[in-house]
Amino acid sequence: MIKIIKCHHENCDGSGYPHGLIKPEIPLEARIIRIIDTYVALTSQRHYREKFSRVEAIEKVYHAAQIGKFDHILTTKFINFIRLYPKGAKVELNDRSQAIVNKDLANGTVELADSHTVEKSIVDKVNIAKCLWFI
Repeated sequence: MIKIIKCHHENCDGSGYPHGLIKPEIPLEARIIRIIDTYVALTSQRHYREKFSRVEAIEKVYHAAQIGKFDHILTTKFINFIRLYPKGAKVELNDRSQAIVNKDLANGTVELADSHTVEKSIVDKVNIAKCLWFI
């Protein structure tokens, strides 16, 4: 547990602290906590800045994964877990069609504006890098 706590500010590319560890040296649990801690910090009000919106925070976390700071697979799973696409989000599907999210359903699916229900996890159907965020 102590190693996990000590490593939760390490980045997969070695740019973190206190030891500058790279991905294989960082415990899985610490890599998970790194993503969650960053998201919570970004979406929390601070005395020195306003809190970021969920979408802004997700963009920052996803960008950190794209440049190698966070574990990309864990980041994608985290984004899927917290529901990246709230009602009103405009998304591009893997088939390049576009849709607007009508409802976030409890079973991990979303209802799209064209009344088509995506049966699989939204991350499986939506190209995250091409998400058009809000209209």
